[in-house]
Amino acid sequence: MPTDSAGTAPQSSLARLWMIPLAILIHNIEEYPRIVAFAQRHGIPIRRPVGIAVALATVLPFPLVYAAIRHPHNRRYRQAALALSALMAANGGTHLAQTVLLRDYSPGTITGLGLNLPLALWLYRTTAREQALMAHELRQAALLGPGMMGPAALLLQLLGWGIDRLLPRLARTERQ
Repeated sequence: MPTDSAGTAPQSSLARLWMIPLAILIHNIEEYPRIVAFAQRHGIPIRRPVGIAVALATVLPFPLVYAAIRHPHNRRYRQAALALSALMAANGGTHLAQTVLLRDYSPGTITGLGLNLPLALWLYRTTAREQALMAHELRQAALLGPGMMGPAALLLQLLGWGIDRLLPRLARTERQ
């Protein structure tokens, strides 16, 4: 089902985008409880702000997908949502690489490869079939997603660190 003459995707195509933040939520539920112990076993320093970063990574996709659905004429929102799906598919690959190289199960591998990768492939294929985005827009999103992985992780870590520093100060201010 192609887009209409105004470039609006079918509502069913847009509603599918909700699967992206839900898959991220499921992935983070699998990953986070065991990632600290995994990192410590392999000498990777991990601190409390990573929990804040994971919370942000879980929550922030929801407004992005909401924007894509709320503004169906804005192809960039759809493209950004699909880029996020590609990022999570690539994240599954990094979990697999960690599992193989470290010879230890990397938390998040199952949902990365078993949920996020197939979801991304299905969303891209469906979006292409419905012509909800043009081929070059899909390619851009597919490249942007994995390219965002490092910068997004760094930004989320910095935000987590900042929030972790700010919360005790706010608590002290309230007590006074």
